Amino acid sequence: MSDSFIEVVYKEFIQDFSTQSQQSFAHLRGNVELTDRLEKVRHFGLESFFDGIPSTFDILRKVGFFPFSEAGMDLEFAIANALCGAYKPAYFSLRSFLELGFTGLYFISSSATEAEGKEWVAGVTFTPFFNRSLKRLLLLPEYAASEPHIEYQKMLSDTYNSLSDRTHTRGTPHGHIELNQSNRPQFIEKSFLEFVEMAERCCEALAVTLAIQHPIVLIPLPMNEKFGLNPPLSGFLQEHDVDCLKSFISPKRLRWLETFAANDSNTQGLREWVESQPDLTEDQWQEQIRHQKEFFSQMSRPNITAQSN
Repeated sequence: MSDSFIEVVYKEFIQDFSTQSQQSFAHLRGNVELTDRLEKVRHFGLESFFDGIPSTFDILRKVGFFPFSEAGMDLEFAIANALCGAYKPAYFSLRSFLELGFTGLYFISSSATEAEGKEWVAGVTFTPFFNRSLKRLLLLPEYAASEPHIEYQKMLSDTYNSLSDRTHTRGTPHGHIELNQSNRPQFIEKSFLEFVEMAERCCEALAVTLAIQHPIVLIPLPMNEKFGLNPPLSGFLQEHDVDCLKSFISPKRLRWLETFAANDSNTQGLREWVESQPDLTEDQWQEQIRHQKEFFSQMSRPNITAQSN
């Protein structure tokens, strides 16, 4: 039986993904600085940002972790597409990463009600428009206070609009031919670098939004020493995650945000609470390790109930 028309047309096209990804990897192997930047983007989206989301019952009742875990998956797809030389699809996923991360932060803020969050997660209501959500956030005291100092609205809008120019194809500069220099997937150094730069801008937008809403993420905390393998579910960051988050924020914005966190009584109260906890003893560490091993051992066993005939 001969190959179908679809198979003939797209087999080679799909094979291009593998070929172009190898060129991307070769380029990264020769550029340590760019590799580090891309790894930091991924770490932020899947770990620092996700772990920085506070896990209070009020927040979990609204949207849970869905928008933030989904945003992380969108970032993974964005990076994968860029590595395969499919730059325009990469921007679609990157915009979804920004939109979902921002939408999640909007829903867990006091701007949105629990009912609004639940209806959105259930797919009953549409995802709120980005600019409308931004305007509602700016009515909150913490966001309003930041605006004159860090140009928060301009930063968010500029980043979102730049992504929209690509996903809505604002003329030939944002079309496939310009990005790929071809009608097929192809590694183009300039296009790949532009993707990484845009991903970094998205990370800054989400990092700043989270830091305004939950300033404790700017303060490194001794979570391992105090809680070991059983830390609070999320909302507190260790030093390497704080460093990752801060690395995306421009110096001027970071200075203001750190001052804001230092003067926020709730933030300082959380810091003092964590730091006041006793350090785990070696025996307590070993006990946690033992319990974790037992848990994973039980999870790996097949769930079979013996029945006698």
